[in-house]
Amino acid sequence: MCSDEFPPEIGGSGSVAFTLLNSGCLKYNDIDLLTKNRKSVVNGVGKTYLYPKAFLSKTICCLFFFIALVKYDYILINDRRFHLLSCFLPQIALRKIIYIFHGQELETFYFNNSFFMRILNVKNRYSRNIRLSSANVFVSKFIKDKISKHIAVSKNIVVINPSISPFIWSNRKINGQNLSYKTDIVFCSVCRLVEEKGLFTMLDSFRDLVSHYPERNFTWKIAGDGPDLKKFSSKVKDYGLEDSVITMGSLSKLKLSNFYCSSDIFWLLSHFEESFGLVFIEAASFGLYTVGYKGDGVSEATFEDNRTLFSRGSIPSAIQLNDVIYSSMNSSKTDLNNFLCQFSPETFKDNLDTFIHELVN
Repeated sequence: MCSDEFPPEIGGSGSVAFTLLNSGCLKYNDIDLLTKNRKSVVNGVGKTYLYPKAFLSKTICCLFFFIALVKYDYILINDRRFHLLSCFLPQIALRKIIYIFHGQELETFYFNNSFFMRILNVKNRYSRNIRLSSANVFVSKFIKDKISKHIAVSKNIVVINPSISPFIWSNRKINGQNLSYKTDIVFCSVCRLVEEKGLFTMLDSFRDLVSHYPERNFTWKIAGDGPDLKKFSSKVKDYGLEDSVITMGSLSKLKLSNFYCSSDIFWLLSHFEESFGLVFIEAASFGLYTVGYKGDGVSEATFEDNRTLFSRGSIPSAIQLNDVIYSSMNSSKTDLNNFLCQFSPETFKDNLDTFIHELVN
């Protein structure tokens, strides 16, 4: 497996790589990993080949990648650095390539009209590779449909959704609760603290909610870290919401479970195009009602009776957010649990087992 990000840092590709390598399908010594240098030791794989982050990183990465083509039966291409490198492979080598798509591949390689991309004919090379590769794995139906609109993908197509982490899954707890009778309502979000995640838009909506319904005590907790933390905290202070909006930094899986358990509603109005939305599933695993935008992978990651999806780019009013509290009463916890089972670690393992069996036979 070639994955620039491993273990998970800020992107979905690292999480997918980590889940693949720890699913139990890929037995010890069946798979080796090529990734950037990391302080932490990578367990659960045969060998780990590290290339440095900075000096000569691209040269060494390329060297390892092309050596791998000779040594291995299949090469799993997990993120964009290796998607780009694969564009310069001879056609005969593509039978070994398995692409994993996370969401921004079209923007990076197909619609990118920079001089570098045009002179190297990356668009046409990439389209050819996708058509001739051994298999194409998509993290959501949304991403599959998005890419298929522009590139004729017809060979060994499979959608394998990322799974809930085993720790979160084993600690999930779906309790039925009627929020309409609660005075204290806790909203929560889990994301990287960057403006594109919609945090400032959400802050405006939250301020309106607090001012319109003073009879209720609203709190908004945010788990995550990022470069816009200082800017966001300053805005919170300007609005006088320091006691109501709490940033908690990055949390471990144990603390994240407790974080969800002490919340009522999960919301994230991201300006990014979300390829899937695993955090929505994690939150729902603890019975939280979910709120997001329509039109991307979040629709697949949320249960119809346990969600409110606003039109992309809209700013929910105080009345709309208050209506969310009453909408949560209509959610069936049994149906929600059945929906979540399709994202369990066991289901992921079964889907991956089936894919590997069909690929090698």
